[in-house]
Amino acid sequence: MGANVYLDSVASYGYNTESAATAIVQGIQPQSGKRIAIRAFGLTAGTTATDVYFMQSLGQSTLSSAVASGATTGFALAAEPVASNTLASSDYVGIMVDDGTCHFSKVATGTVSAFSLSTALDDSAAAGNVVYFFGKYSDEGHLRWNVAASTQDTADVDGGLFYANAKGKPMFVFHRNNVAGSAGSIDFITVNYINK
Repeated sequence: MGANVYLDSVASYGYNTESAATAIVQGIQPQSGKRIAIRAFGLTAGTTATDVYFMQSLGQSTLSSAVASGATTGFALAAEPVASNTLASSDYVGIMVDDGTCHFSKVATGTVSAFSLSTALDDSAAAGNVVYFFGKYSDEGHLRWNVAASTQDTADVDGGLFYANAKGKPMFVFHRNNVAGSAGSIDFITVNYINK
């Protein structure tokens, strides 16, 4: 891993699945002052090979006004997170809520000035809270892993396979699971938080 790099903590995520032809997603929580390193994973495809994307935050903004716990509507940002990639339906975002965790959701409808979420907010979010923009899995800047048909692909590297693009940033995993009649899964993801 290099000089002066140390592991602060470890987290594990999984097992997640969805019905066939429905994307499987997993948010990975940030830690202040630490960088996410994806150390190990197990991913399963259905009967056709598919792709899994380890999505990095492409940009960020802040909430223009407070939003209550349980809300799916009433969201607005102070500015576009990425000027060249405007926020729109089917993008993914991570909203820092008041308990200090990141709430991950797909944007259901709207634009940066007024949008709704597919997944209700699990805590209140004050005006000024950070919103991380992941965009779509196909956007430039994400890390792709091809999963072979009808198998579990695994990988494990002590120092990490994929990394968040900065300290304190979340990551998001998007399994296309795009084969009708044949479901895949995110079996496990092991994360190290490092100081570099």
